Amino acid sequence: MNKIVFFIACAMLYVVNVHAENDEKYLISDSFISGAKYVDGNLTITDSSLAYRSSNESLTWNGESINFWGDITLSQSAQIDVKVSGAAKVYFAAKSTTSNAERSILIGGTPIADEKFVSTQIRMIGYEYDGAAATLSFEPDNGLYLYMIYVDYPSYTSVGSETAGKEIVRTEYYSICGSKLTAAPTTGVYLTRTFFADGSVKTLKIMKR
Repeated sequence: MNKIVFFIACAMLYVVNVHAENDEKYLISDSFISGAKYVDGNLTITDSSLAYRSSNESLTWNGESINFWGDITLSQSAQIDVKVSGAAKVYFAAKSTTSNAERSILIGGTPIADEKFVSTQIRMIGYEYDGAAATLSFEPDNGLYLYMIYVDYPSYTSVGSETAGKEIVRTEYYSICGSKLTAAPTTGVYLTRTFFADGSVKTLKIMKR
């Protein structure tokens, strides 16, 4: 048993991971709209007219299907402010409001990525920020339906001495959005919860390339 524990602990030292509890997911809801402002925790959106639409759409991201029950329509004059505590990747789930027209989200007048939002499907497009705590201000280059914003904090660590040598009772695997998995994925990003014999629990985000 000790040999098995030692092997698992050593193997995990080479896995890139991060504490998953730091991540922030903002699913669009009409309960956060007040006039021309949308406020949910560290997310603030301002627009001359924030229109909420009820919908039933989904997106497959990192191997999981995410269901959306609504979105807000953003105009070109909208501003999206996201407070981050440090280096992070900010993802936007959105699609274009106009058929056959591609859209981008900008920061400082520059698109956050080469990939564009389209009208035929929801896409998840991210912006990587590697600075200190700040409020990041984004704006669409034209009309967008916004479904979700996800802030991923890549504070990479190793398991280190705090869990080395502990007896592992069991390990559970979850998708990035919290759905329990039957086994660890072979690629992509997922969460693990490791339960130890002393009663402690370690939650990590694992990235396999």
